[in-house]
Amino acid sequence: MKFHHSPVSPGFSLVEILSVVSVVGIMAAVGIAAYTGAFSGVKNAKLDHDVQTMNQAVVMYLGSGGNLDGLTTPEEVLAKLKTIRSRANAKTYVGAGTGKLVDPRVVGLLQSDAEASGNTPRAVWDPTAKRFQVVYSGTGGVKDFILDESIAETAATVENREDAGMEYKASDGWVWDGKTNWQTLAKQSPSRISTTQYPDGWVPPVETVDPGGTGSGGGSGGGGGTTVPPTDPPTPNIPRLNPPTIAPGQTLLPIEQFPLEVSLGALPSQSLGVAQYRLGAGNWVNYAGPFTVPPATTVYYKSVTLDPEQALDSVTYSQTFYGTQGSFSGATDLSVQGVNGGANLEYNVSDSGDSVALTHGNPKQDLGGEIVDSGEANTLRLSQGSFSNAPLGSTFQLADMQVHNGTTFNDSHATQAQVSMVFTIPSLGVNQTVTFQLRFVNTENSEDRAASADYVVFSDMPKTIPFRGNDGTSYQLHLNLQSTNTSNGYISGVNEFHVYEGATALGAVMGTITN
Repeated sequence: MKFHHSPVSPGFSLVEILSVVSVVGIMAAVGIAAYTGAFSGVKNAKLDHDVQTMNQAVVMYLGSGGNLDGLTTPEEVLAKLKTIRSRANAKTYVGAGTGKLVDPRVVGLLQSDAEASGNTPRAVWDPTAKRFQVVYSGTGGVKDFILDESIAETAATVENREDAGMEYKASDGWVWDGKTNWQTLAKQSPSRISTTQYPDGWVPPVETVDPGGTGSGGGSGGGGGTTVPPTDPPTPNIPRLNPPTIAPGQTLLPIEQFPLEVSLGALPSQSLGVAQYRLGAGNWVNYAGPFTVPPATTVYYKSVTLDPEQALDSVTYSQTFYGTQGSFSGATDLSVQGVNGGANLEYNVSDSGDSVALTHGNPKQDLGGEIVDSGEANTLRLSQGSFSNAPLGSTFQLADMQVHNGTTFNDSHATQAQVSMVFTIPSLGVNQTVTFQLRFVNTENSEDRAASADYVVFSDMPKTIPFRGNDGTSYQLHLNLQSTNTSNGYISGVNEFHVYEGATALGAVMGTITN
C-alpha cells in the first residue's frame, strides 16, 4: 500500500507551526518576568524565573538535534538558541524544534566588575550540566535578561543540526523518506539529554483498544477499535521554599542596643528545609536561635531545602543593621585664610582662641595732605564653640557670626576669603574639616539704606557634609545661615548676609545631623 501526502505550501509546515507555538509560550514567560518590580527580592525572583525558562529552551534545543558542546558563556548559548533549521530541512524534519527557541530580542545584561565582586545573584552557563545556574559569587554573569528592540529585525542564523532518525519525504510519494531504515534509528551512541521534563519512574502511556470493539461513531462489528491517544508526560512543579523573616525589622537602631540581638522567624518545616544565615562575607550557619551582631553588620538569610525533589532553596535576602546616636556633643574650631582683594588691599586675621576675626579695608583717606579717619574698617568675626546633646534631626548652632559694615577707601577691602571649620564629635570619632568660600561685596553709599548695605556671600551654602561614625553608621551634617538680629541686617535668599552701612549684624552658622 502506498500513502500520499501533500507538501504544506506555500506557508509553514506543521512542525514549524508547533515550533512557533513553543517559542511563543517560552518567551511569553520571559516577557512577563521582564517587567516585574525593582526591589532586590523581586529582582532575584525574576532572574531565577528567567533562568528556569531559558533552561526549558535549552532542553528543547538539545532535543531537536542542537549541539552546545564547547560553549562556555551565556552569550554563546543565547546565540545558539536563536538559530533556525534551513527551510528545506525543516520541511522533512520529524520534530518540533525547527525555528528559534528564544525571542531574537533577548539579551543578557552582564554585571560590572563591582557587581561581580559582591554577593548579588548572577546567571552563568554550566557547560558540564548544559544548563544555566544562578550563583551568588565567583566570576561575573548575567544580572538580568531583557528585550532589546534594536535587534528585533536581525536575521536568524541558519544552523545544520543533527538529523532525525526518520524524515518526512520531501516530495510527493511515501510518507517516510526512502533512506530511512531501522539501523539508522538504532544509533550506536545515542544522545543523552539531562532534563526534568520526565520524572523518574514515569512510563509513557500505550495505545489500548476498546474491548467492546466499537468505533468512535458508536457503530459495532468489524475489527476496528477505539485508539486512546497517548497523554503528555506530567511536568514537575517543584515549589520554592519561602525565605524566613528577620527581626528586628528596622535598619537604624540606637547605638545603645548593640550588640544587637537578631532572630529569624517563619522557619521552614523541619522535614523540608532549614534556615541559614551568614554575617557579611562569613560562612553560612544553620539557624539554631537568636544571635548578636555589632553595628553596621549585613545579615544574609535563606531557607535551604533538605529534599530537592519536594522543594527548592528560597531566594537569599539581606538586611544591614546600623547603630545610630540619639544625640550629639562636639565642638568647632575656625580659621580664615585665602584673603584676596584689590591692589590696595589691607587686612588682618586674628585668633583669640574663642573666635577668629578678619578685619579688612583702610578707613583713612588723604584729602590733600590731611588724613581723615572715617571710623572702623570692615570686620567678620566668627566665634567657635561647642554644642551638647543636640538631638538627631534637630538644628543647633555651630558658630556665632558678627559682620560690621565699616567705611573704607582706595579699593582696600577684601573681595574673597575662605573659612575652615574643624567639626568634632568625640563619641563618634569624628574630626572633619568643612570649608566655606566667601565673597565680600562693597556697595556705593546712598540715601537708600538697603541698597547701601554691604554683604557677604557664602558661595557654597547651604551645603551637606557626609561623615561616618565609629559606630559604622553614615551621617549627614546639613549647614545653613541664620540671621539673629534683623534690625541691622538680613539674609537675602539662602546665602547672602546683608549689613546696613555703619551697623553690626548678628548671625550664625546652623547645623542639623541626620542619617
